Amino acid sequence: MSMTSRQLQRYPLRDAVAREALCLDGSVPQYYYLQGNTTSQNSKVVLYFMHGGFCGRTLQECVELSMPYYSTISLPPTVDGYHLLSPFESEN
Repeated sequence: MSMTSRQLQRYPLRDAVAREALCLDGSVPQYYYLQGNTTSQNSKVVLYFMHGGFCGRTLQECVELSMPYYSTISLPPTVDGYHLLSPFESEN
């Protein structure tokens, strides 16, 4: 598989505002997706949570951690999945 075919596209989390499921800075959560090999019998999904988790014990700790890791404002529209996944199907 070539590197250009491994570009993951960014998508916003649907209904995030209605569900009050926002990032610490109020931005809508995003995820990256790349359609895998649909002919394989061993379909797999990879979830990668970058810098997610508990923000701290106080409001100040959450504010300090909110940029840039707990924000989606500066995420690029696509990312190269080359370093997230192996180019060998059997390893993913």
